[in-house]
Amino acid sequence: MRVDFIMNGRVSSNELNALWHNAWPDHVDRDLIGPLKSCESYVLAREGAKLLGFAKVITDGDLHAVLLDVITHTSARRQGIGRRMVEMLVGDVKAKGCSNMHVDFEPHNSDFYEALGFSNTAAGLLRI
Repeated sequence: MRVDFIMNGRVSSNELNALWHNAWPDHVDRDLIGPLKSCESYVLAREGAKLLGFAKVITDGDLHAVLLDVITHTSARRQGIGRRMVEMLVGDVKAKGCSNMHVDFEPHNSDFYEALGFSNTAAGLLRI
């Protein structure tokens, strides 16, 4: 499998919604392109035209970045795609001056994030 990783590439809301459905079957379709305008950057993983992965990062424009929506298609997991997307985004925001990247994750994903160097820390969450 040859996977291409594309920073800030062209993607449709339909492609993103299909990827979200694959990861979360209860996903409700919505505009997923509009929110990309407020992202510092995002990365796509493609095998030909097929979207296999997506991840994005937002920043405060200074020291802090937040990693969001790291998604790999279920048919392509455990092949290093998620790792490569995160590494690309870390490198991108580090080059722009960020020194801290934050990520929230569910306990079953802790091994993935810890292998990438993230510390497992307490964080606050307010669902609104």
